[in-house]
Amino acid sequence: MPKTALFIDDEPEMTRILANTFGSRGYQVFVANSGEEAISILERNHIDAVTLDLNMPGMDGIEVAAVMNKRFPNVKIIVVSGFGGEYDDQLKTVKVDAHVPKPLNIAALLKKIPELIGN
Repeated sequence: MPKTALFIDDEPEMTRILANTFGSRGYQVFVANSGEEAISILERNHIDAVTLDLNMPGMDGIEVAAVMNKRFPNVKIIVVSGFGGEYDDQLKTVKVDAHVPKPLNIAALLKKIPELIGN
């Protein structure tokens, strides 16, 4: 069974790049451009890991992480965000497994996801 990854970002170009990169490496990929869409995908599919942007309209990344902590505790969460200080205090209220800063270093993410979910 292939590993699964969900890429959550309100920038469609970002999710497209990540989906293409990981899809070409054998992952089953899902994309969501909002927090609400991400939760819907998580409810319907087995997901191993998510990348999560924090700054999104509507349900932001902190809210998504809080829901995931309660409802999908086995899914690994990798925060991908360029907003370091703005969300630092809020990030302490949720469990995340890793942080990769924006601008995104794809090589770092290609290393981090397998580290968290196994090869």
